[in-house]
Amino acid sequence: MSDDHDFGGHVLDFAGVTGELATQRFSDVQLHLPAADTEFLQADLEGDLLADITKAEH
Repeated sequence: MSDDHDFGGHVLDFAGVTGELATQRFSDVQLHLPAADTEFLQADLEGDLLADITKAEH
């Protein structure tokens, strides 16, 4: 995450103290959701989404 929060990314793995850093750009994302899971489908998603995002980012 940049200091000004204008851009960010995900660390998928990290090990060791020295090594080589590589990045990869993606033009799309595929999201697979558990469409047959009743608990997932009935989850209560009401709430303050902006507050939740702010809490997660700080």
